[in-house]
Amino acid sequence: MAILFWKGAEAFSFWKENNYVCLDLMFEDAFFGDYMSLITRRASPLETRALENSEMLRISSSNVDRLKDTSMGKLIFLISAEWSYVDKQQQQIDLLLKTAEQRYLDLLEKHPDIIRRTPQKHVASYLGITTQSLSRIRRKIGKK
Repeated sequence: MAILFWKGAEAFSFWKENNYVCLDLMFEDAFFGDYMSLITRRASPLETRALENSEMLRISSSNVDRLKDTSMGKLIFLISAEWSYVDKQQQQIDLLLKTAEQRYLDLLEKHPDIIRRTPQKHVASYLGITTQSLSRIRRKIGKK
C-alpha cells in the first residue's frame, strides 16, 4: 500500500529490543510507502505511525498496480523511487560523515517546527542517538 498525505506528521518505524526505531519522518505533501513490501508482496516489520492528526489518501496495492500500468503512473513511481533512494542514501552518508549535532541542524533547517510537531524520542531515534543526547544538543544549540 502507498500513501499520499497532505497534512500531518508521520514516522516509519520498527520494533527492536523493546523499543521503536524510527527510520524516517514524513511531513506535508509527501508520498510514502513501504517499497520493499510493495515490490516483494511480503509483510514488512515497518510500521507507519501518525504523530499528529493527519489527512491522507491510502492507495491499495491493486490500485498501485493499475496506476503503474499507465505511462503517467510509471513516471510518478519512477520519480518517487528515485527520490526515495537519494534520500535514504543521503541519510546513510550523513550518519557516517556528520555529527549528531550537524544532522540535527540539517533536520531543523528542513523542518523548523519539527520539535513542536514530533516527539523527541522519534527525532532522536531518526538521528541515531538517545533522547538524552538530543537534549544535550538542543541545550548547546540554545546557548549559541
